[in-house]
Amino acid sequence: MTTGEKVKMLCEEQGITRKELAEKAGVSVRTVVRITHDVREVKVKTLEKVAKALGVSIDYICDEDREPEEMSSEERIYLACERKEITSREITRQTGLASGVVRKAKNDIFSVEHESLCRIAEVLGLDVQKLYDSELERITHAPLPEKIKMLCRRKGINQKEFSRLIGMDVNRFRFILNGKRHLISVKTYTQWAEVLDVSVEVFYPDEDTVQEALMQETMAKRLEKVCEVKGISLRDFRD
Repeated sequence: MTTGEKVKMLCEEQGITRKELAEKAGVSVRTVVRITHDVREVKVKTLEKVAKALGVSIDYICDEDREPEEMSSEERIYLACERKEITSREITRQTGLASGVVRKAKNDIFSVEHESLCRIAEVLGLDVQKLYDSELERITHAPLPEKIKMLCRRKGINQKEFSRLIGMDVNRFRFILNGKRHLISVKTYTQWAEVLDVSVEVFYPDEDTVQEALMQETMAKRLEKVCEVKGISLRDFRD
């Protein structure tokens, strides 16, 4: 039985309408309709309000059809706290972290150090790598500097360490990230992806972008070859 089917059944058993459920839960009628139609974008916090209004647990509402893989990292952490009946203060006590760190992790896992997130995940019984993986789509569509920052945090390294691993001077690496270089080769992106343990598609959200990059790379190499044969520099060619 899906979440929507359960909510419909409970409404029928309790003799309440969707509008009455919405008012009782403190959400919009549209939200209740979305839940009854099993729209996946409904957040766990919203489902908890509805579950509470119906007098059932959040587990009863979503344990059969809402798998962890479909949740954001925020939802995973929130649901783990609810299931374990653990507060942020208790997480702070058990991890030894500042309360602000725990609060940040519950809102954005990339705002805290990798080690801190690992400690929070351990207390909640969560797989820290799954927390990161649930945000891969967000990483993929982030601007390059932010993408690298998040991927380094996921890997548990800083950007200085990353530049060392890829064999690039840290200043040159920052130069590239700041958009001063318009063309980064597919080969370079592939190397970065290997070091960061992700597929190169994280740097190329769609196949067309990959083909375009490969074409640009090929044209650049041909241009260099022509300049070499004619004995001129690329700067002279541009001029």
